[in-house]
Amino acid sequence: MKDILIKLKFTGLVLILLYSSTYGQTSGTKVTNEKYQDLRDSLEDVEYHYLFPIFGKKVLEKGYELPNPAGLNAAFIIQKQQITFENLEVGFNDIEPVPLDFVVFGKNEVRNIVANVRADLWLFPFLNVYLIGAKSYSETTTRIVEPVTLETNTTAEGLTYGFGLVGAFGIGPGWLSVDWNNTWTETNLTNEPVHATVMGLRFGGLKRLKKSGRMISPWIGTQFQQFESKTDGTIRFDEVFPETPDPGFTDEVRGTEWYGNLPPPQKGVVDDILDAIDDKTSGIGTAGHTISYRMDKSTTKPWNMVVGLNYQHDYHWNFRGEFGFLGTRNSLMVSASYRFGFKIR
Repeated sequence: MKDILIKLKFTGLVLILLYSSTYGQTSGTKVTNEKYQDLRDSLEDVEYHYLFPIFGKKVLEKGYELPNPAGLNAAFIIQKQQITFENLEVGFNDIEPVPLDFVVFGKNEVRNIVANVRADLWLFPFLNVYLIGAKSYSETTTRIVEPVTLETNTTAEGLTYGFGLVGAFGIGPGWLSVDWNNTWTETNLTNEPVHATVMGLRFGGLKRLKKSGRMISPWIGTQFQQFESKTDGTIRFDEVFPETPDPGFTDEVRGTEWYGNLPPPQKGVVDDILDAIDDKTSGIGTAGHTISYRMDKSTTKPWNMVVGLNYQHDYHWNFRGEFGFLGTRNSLMVSASYRFGFKIR
């Protein structure tokens, strides 16, 4: 009976969440150590030829060292986090989805592999703006605990686009940054792009190495992730039921107590799905059938901690890594960026 119930996948429809989070390079840091007094003096006397950031020359005159204003970044991210599904509605073919409030979800997890690119610009010494694009592969495990116990896995591919802002400030030899971005993700399982918001707060230090322009910067911080709560989509019937159920499966389902207690609208949808299962069992084609769904979703715990390290090889190349932990989200990000400027003359 357990194997039969596991095959009842019409209650296991899922949404794939795409995570894409990135941030700009740290803003200017003040040169205060007497060991680097020559560097500070040279900053105050330098002729600033870049168009951005605005007010960059005035900041240099105060002894702050600025990064090159523009950057191109490529990042690779892997992430695993828990998500919450509520208020599931399901429809069959052209039938409008109806609430399946008898379905109770357990612990649901999404695993993402993301490759993203970002172009950023320090518009002001304290404000970075950026555009982001990403490609992702996601796998979601959905667990249902009532009225049956089952687990389903669904995969999806997505394309993401969005924009963000970073506010950053030098604090002595260290820095503080606040990151905020909005993204929209199109997947093969959703009818509309999924909107997500990511915010982060990071505080870091800076250690200069012997070679000019070379330094390392560790940081610690916290990050918030949340995405659009209402989602609707359509999935092919054969994707939900890739294998042919055992003969007599639908008769056993119709003999259960929970099925007998279903209100007419819900029972109508379940009957349509069971009839399609009978067709599949009998060898009748089901390629034209689809299952539509709506649900509310959210990250189980939107906040987690992050620690990271940036290695600046010179005034152009940066390499960084960041690890996210605590809460219900773990992540690992590695990236490389190239920075440059637009000269006035």
